[in-house]
Amino acid sequence: MATKVVDIHPHIISPDQKAYPPSPLFGKQSKWSEERPTSVDDMVRAMDEAGVDKSAIVHASTCYGYDCGYLADALKSHPHRFTGVGSIDTLASDNVEEAQYWIDRGFTGFLIFSGGSTTDAFDTQIFADPRSFPFWELIDSMRMSVALQTSFAGAQVAVMLAKRYPNAKILLDHLGRPPAQEGPPYAASAPLLDLAQIPNIYLKLTTYALEQLHNGAARPETFLPLVVKAFTAKRIAWGSNFPASPGHLREHVTMVRKHISFLGEEDQAWILGRTAMEIYPVLKD
Repeated sequence: MATKVVDIHPHIISPDQKAYPPSPLFGKQSKWSEERPTSVDDMVRAMDEAGVDKSAIVHASTCYGYDCGYLADALKSHPHRFTGVGSIDTLASDNVEEAQYWIDRGFTGFLIFSGGSTTDAFDTQIFADPRSFPFWELIDSMRMSVALQTSFAGAQVAVMLAKRYPNAKILLDHLGRPPAQEGPPYAASAPLLDLAQIPNIYLKLTTYALEQLHNGAARPETFLPLVVKAFTAKRIAWGSNFPASPGHLREHVTMVRKHISFLGEEDQAWILGRTAMEIYPVLKD
């Protein structure tokens, strides 16, 4: 039986700026969304060419801010191919109502964007702010997932959230951005591996993360075995970061297949799709 391939970190951008005007977080639109805009129809074609069966599309915060309208409309047009991961302001007084609004429009997960891409600073304090707790209570009650776009330091706050909300699945984007440049034995990355003790923390293995593991003495072939040993393949899911990370989607698929080829077929199947379908059960259909 062929492995089902599911991408949990692609992005889409509308060609119609009048209908979906840019309003990026931090006031600066990301270069990739300007230079490589990929519509929902472009995404479907790219997936077909790359052999990607389904996707959990992540809202493009650095283009649209917290307005997830284009992604919501895309979900409506392709209900059996996608689910949506919306960006949300967890410090807003109406965070529960806002989350429920997007859930009602088909979203099955959320992203909290604390920085990166258009800014070097990460506001890691937002994860522990009590104003966000009503949102997290909703997520916990619905057993949904939340991805954290944050720094390595911010990833450590995930422990508090994961313990406080044990029914929520917490995903660390880009492998939690580990400080792996020094190479083996990756001592500085030990806190990341320690997070594996918390059962509801998951990792996204993205193209961006793989590229970062070619910095300094770091290499995917020496770092990934440590991560898989700690978390197991059942808590690691692949995400392309296409088109934010350049190249055709099929190149992203080829890259991840190459770097996880040291694993057995079953573990590869979990990383390429099965874990994603546990995080976003709607994609099983």
